[in-house]
Amino acid sequence: MEAETIAVVSDMLALGAKGGLSGGDGDARRATVEEELGQVLGDGPEPEDLSQDFGWEPEVPAELHGDVVADAGFPEAPLAERCRTRGGQGSLRRLLTSPSADAGEIAHRVERRRFLASPEAADLRRDIRAFAEDGAEDEALWVCGERDLTAWPLDMVYWKRLRFMNERPLAIRANLVVRCWVLPAVTALTPLVALVSPWIAIRRRFPLSLGAYLRLVLGMVRGLARTDGILPTIVSITAYLGVWAYSLDQSLRVAMAVWRTQRGIARRADAARRACALAARLPEGPVAPPLAGGLVGAYRASQDPGIRQAVRDALVAIWGADAMIALGEAVADGESGVREVEVGADETRFAGLGHPALPDGQVRSDVGLDASLAVTGPNRAGKSTLLRAVLASQVAAQSAGVAFAAGGGAVHVYGALSSHMRVRDTLAGAGAGGESLFEAATRLLHGALDVARGAAGGALLFLDEPLHSTPPVEGGAIVRAFVEETAKIDGCRVVVTSHFPDLARVECGGVRHLSVEADESTDPVTFPHVVREGPSSQCIAFKLLREAGILSALVDRAEDLCRRPRPTRAKAAKTPSPSPSPPSSPPPAKAPARCAGRTRTGLPCSRPPVAGGDTCTQHAKTK
Repeated sequence: MEAETIAVVSDMLALGAKGGLSGGDGDARRATVEEELGQVLGDGPEPEDLSQDFGWEPEVPAELHGDVVADAGFPEAPLAERCRTRGGQGSLRRLLTSPSADAGEIAHRVERRRFLASPEAADLRRDIRAFAEDGAEDEALWVCGERDLTAWPLDMVYWKRLRFMNERPLAIRANLVVRCWVLPAVTALTPLVALVSPWIAIRRRFPLSLGAYLRLVLGMVRGLARTDGILPTIVSITAYLGVWAYSLDQSLRVAMAVWRTQRGIARRADAARRACALAARLPEGPVAPPLAGGLVGAYRASQDPGIRQAVRDALVAIWGADAMIALGEAVADGESGVREVEVGADETRFAGLGHPALPDGQVRSDVGLDASLAVTGPNRAGKSTLLRAVLASQVAAQSAGVAFAAGGGAVHVYGALSSHMRVRDTLAGAGAGGESLFEAATRLLHGALDVARGAAGGALLFLDEPLHSTPPVEGGAIVRAFVEETAKIDGCRVVVTSHFPDLARVECGGVRHLSVEADESTDPVTFPHVVREGPSSQCIAFKLLREAGILSALVDRAEDLCRRPRPTRAKAAKTPSPSPSPPSSPPPAKAPARCAGRTRTGLPCSRPPVAGGDTCTQHAKTK
C-alpha cells in the first residue's frame, strides 16, 4: 500500500498538480515532499533495533570470557522455522545464548516455557500466530519508529496552533471528509459553478430564466465562432475542459492517496494497541496504559516517547513468548536433538551429544565432565567439533535449561565460562604495540588460569589447540602443566584439544583422556567421529595431503625425512692450537695411562696401572 501511494502522489507531483513544481526549484521541491511522504509511510525499525537482549539479560549472569557464543558455533537463527514472528527468531537465539549463574533463574525460565507449551496456553499460541500471520507485527513496529506525522499536511493538521485537532476523533473525521470528498467535489463542480454563477447574479436584477440564460450563452459562443473562427473557439473550449479534467483527475488521485494513507496509519495504530493487549495476557507481560486507536492513536504515539516505549515492551514480550513456544515445540518433537536437561547437578553429562549446526543424521556421543577432558586425535577427526558441541550445550543449558543432546542429561551451573578457539597476532599500530602469536596465546592462557582461580561458583574452560605456534617440546610442556594445574582447582573443569604428544602423557586424577580417530583401512580415509576413551597418537597428515592432491611434490620428500634418524649435534669444545716448540727442546714425555677402575663414589681412579695390566695394584687385588 505504501509503495503504491508514494508512486501515485509522486506521479501527481511530477505532473505539477501542486503548481510551481517545474524547473530546477520544482525538482528540489518534489524531492523534499517525496522524502516527507516516505518518512510518514516508510517501514518501521527492525526487531534488533528495538532491543539488543530481547529481555533475556539474566539477573545473575555467568561471567563470559573470550568469544563464548561465537566459539560455540550457534546457527544464525536456530529453530527459526518454528518461530511465528520475525522478532521471535532473534529472541530465540538470544534466549539460548544468555547463560545465568543462578540455577533458580534457569528453572524459572523452564517453568515459563512449560506453561506456554501446555494446553492452558493454547489461546495465547493461537493469538500470537494470528498476530504474525495478519502482518500486525510489522505494523506495530512502524508505530515504534520516531516520525512526525504532521510532516505530511494532507493527513494531519500541521499548523501548530491547530494541532490539538489531531487528538480529536471528530476533527480527524472532518479533515478526512474535506480532503477526500469536499475538495474533489468542488473541483468536479467548477465548470458548472463558472457557468451558473453569472445567471444567479443577473437574476437578482433582471427576471431571466435559466433557459433564456443558456440560450444567451450559446449565442455568445456562436458569435465568437463567427468572429474568431470555429477552430480557435473549439480549441479554447477543449483547452478549458482539458484543464478541468486534469485538475479533477489529480484531485481524485490525491483524495485516494490520503484515504489509503490514513487507513494504513489507523491500521498500524490498531496493531500497536492489539500488541499491548496481547502482551498483557502473557505471564509477567507488561501492562501498558490504554492506547487510542486510529489516527488519534498514531498521532499520540508519534508525539509521546512513553507510548512508543510501551509498544516496544509489548513486542519484546510477544517475541519472547514466541521463542519459548518454538523451543517448547522443539523439545517435545526432539528436533535437532533438543532435550530438556536437569539443572543444578553435581557434574555435567550429556547423552547423545550433537551440535545444532550439524544435520540430524550426525554421529552423537555420550560426554561427561566428571573430570577435565584432554581430547587428542589426527586432523579432521572432530576434536574441535566435540569441543564446540560441549560448549554449545552448556551455554544453552545455563540459558534455557535445554541441551542439544538426544538422550538428555544434566548440567552443573558454572559461575564462569571461558573459551579461546583461535589466536591471532597483531601488528604494531599508531599508539599501540604489536603482539606476536606466542604473546597472544600465552596472554590468553594466563587469563584462563586467572579465571579458573578466581571465578565464583567454578569455571569451565575451553581451549582449542593452545600454543599451537610454540615449539612442540616447550608448548606441549606448558599445556601439560596448565591442565595438571587446573585439575587441582576445586570447581574447575577444562576441555582442551591439542596435537602435542605431551597432552597424551598427562596422568593425574582430575583429567580424563578422550580421542577421535580416522579409519585408515578405507580408501579414501573416513572419519567415523566416534569418541573413545584414552589418548590418540594417530598421524595421517601425509595421507590426507595425498588424497587431496595438495603439496603432492613435497609429501614424499617430507615423509622420507620423517623416517630418517635425526642426528644429535654435540657442541665441539674449542681447543687452542699448540704453539711450536723450539727445536732444541726435547719432546714432551708421554703421560702414563690411568687405572681403568673406579672409586667407591663412582669417579675414575687416578692411580697408574701396574706393568702389563690395566688397573692399579689396589684394583688388581679387588679383582
